[in-house]
Amino acid sequence: MKLLLKLSLWGLAFYSLPLQACDVCGCGSMAFGMGDWMNQGRSMLKSSYSMRRFEGPLSSDRFHQIQISGIWALKNNWQLKASMPYVYAQRQALESEEFKTLNSIGDASLSVQKLVWSHIDSNRMHSLYLSAGFQAPTGPFEDRPIESVFAPNFQAGSASWDLLFSLQYEFSWKKYMLVFQSAHVQNTTNSYDYRFGNQWMNSLKVARYLKINDNLNSMLFVSMDHEYLARDVNKRGYYQYGTGGEAWFSGIGYQIIAEKWSLGAQYQFRPIPAQGEYQAKDQFNLNLNYFL
Repeated sequence: MKLLLKLSLWGLAFYSLPLQACDVCGCGSMAFGMGDWMNQGRSMLKSSYSMRRFEGPLSSDRFHQIQISGIWALKNNWQLKASMPYVYAQRQALESEEFKTLNSIGDASLSVQKLVWSHIDSNRMHSLYLSAGFQAPTGPFEDRPIESVFAPNFQAGSASWDLLFSLQYEFSWKKYMLVFQSAHVQNTTNSYDYRFGNQWMNSLKVARYLKINDNLNSMLFVSMDHEYLARDVNKRGYYQYGTGGEAWFSGIGYQIIAEKWSLGAQYQFRPIPAQGEYQAKDQFNLNLNYFL
């Protein structure tokens, strides 16, 4: 039973806090640095696909991202995490129907994680993890006019070095699991005097383990997530129009888990209207993990 609980927690932990928008500077590279964790001491490789939509006062955005990630187990309950996203995004101006497309790598991230507390008995497990790292400006950044509908907030990269902080608590009891994740991104001003807004994200997931056969396990889970994006600051020192926002998401997902791999999907929707000038819509993600 302990092994089954660990496999299920591996799978549940791999569903990251929600992928952020282009305001995130690098669109999706944040997701892995902010909660996409494998927390039981094993190394792994991951490929994932995510799709999100956003609406602002002047435009509508759609993002597609493929991300390759890795986690390497170190000594004394330490882990090293790295990720590289590839972003395809399109912004449509609501009045002129003009399009702008992004098609390139995003910002890479690197972080370390530490298991700081754990407790295991016959049918319960508790674990607490802390993580810190940075996001590097590997994606391209275009210096555009701040008055344009394709303003500087719509980018594949940030052109800045940003800090990542995460916390995760896991609890499992018999066939049920709970995972709470909290993360923060502290953005800095780039060489173009533009600073993307800081981000705060929290997620609570509850899952039930379902056995398929002796070699395959699965789990069905629901989630409640909260995202907050602070407004960007442009080169004139003012808040950038059409940035910043807040949203709550409900979600449902299913994952199949084997000894060496897992495959899963999750759909998230907004139970209440979003707040702010840049509003997130429904989102979908699919991932494949291979345990080393």
